[in-house]
Amino acid sequence: MKEDLMVLEKLEHFYLTNNLGDKEFLFAKALIIEFWNFMGLSHKIPSVSEISTDDVNEFIALLYSQKRSTLDAFVVLMRYMRILKKNDCFIELTKYTGILDVVENILIRLKQLHGQEMVELITQDLEIPTLGMSPKKIPDFTAEFMRRLHANLSVEEVEKVLAGNNHGMSREAMMPEKVEYENSKTFEDYLKNRHLRKVEELKRYKEAGKVWFEQTITDEVIQFVEKNQEVLSGVIRDDYLYITKIPYDTEKYLSATSDKEMHYYACHCAFAREAVLKDSHDISPIWCYCSGGFAKFPFEVILDQKLKVESIENVLDDGKLCRFRIPLIGITYKK
Repeated sequence: MKEDLMVLEKLEHFYLTNNLGDKEFLFAKALIIEFWNFMGLSHKIPSVSEISTDDVNEFIALLYSQKRSTLDAFVVLMRYMRILKKNDCFIELTKYTGILDVVENILIRLKQLHGQEMVELITQDLEIPTLGMSPKKIPDFTAEFMRRLHANLSVEEVEKVLAGNNHGMSREAMMPEKVEYENSKTFEDYLKNRHLRKVEELKRYKEAGKVWFEQTITDEVIQFVEKNQEVLSGVIRDDYLYITKIPYDTEKYLSATSDKEMHYYACHCAFAREAVLKDSHDISPIWCYCSGGFAKFPFEVILDQKLKVESIENVLDDGKLCRFRIPLIGITYKK
């Protein structure tokens, strides 16, 4: 119990130093104690330091069944895993939060392009995933959602609906990159410099032992990114900007022993990822235009222009990675 109390002291210190409030700390403390009790009752674990990803998933399932899997609860658990330096459990929690606001933003875009009646037609009697739903169940929604979109819209219309800023990234967060571009002689120079800066960023995270977004950084991960400028940056060829997404778990991607395993560790998408492990799935690969929208948004801010995006390789269609290209024909950029 001494270890447990020390963790609570660290958690309280975190809340105090960040001015998060007494009420918020009491909520966090109660949730963490409930988590400890859950582990003890379910698994007889002698020490909280032995928390596993299975424990995390089972506790989230309990909260979800009780309609308590709120964003506040996830934030508390993520802070707790940070304090414990349980990077694997922190990453496991991010597998749930990746769905936040995505469908809602797609439906807003669908309404803008095709009206409220189309939204109602597509979503009638369709259960939209909420935070805490098992990642294994979410692909069932995605497959049905895509079937309905394809039944009512052309392929080009579906691509356009999906290829928005569905994760709600802020333009303000992209402004430092816009400044970097403005201070570069050409767009190509900016992309080369961006790639170098991203590699250095990965090295800093590796040295600090910190999780970079959803993954652990190793020397092998850094070498993988170093070898391909399309990863975390882009390459211009024949008036197209080519972008390759870094795998969701690059370390495991690089050690994968089968295509199925490779596809799984490449995929970032909480709406499709678990389906990749099946022998076959029925999710339309056009769904990956949602990821394309994520890839192009920073460049829309940097270039201050609306852009189109094309999916040229994705894991739903047996690609080894997710790769996109952005047409630059008719787009003004530094040459």
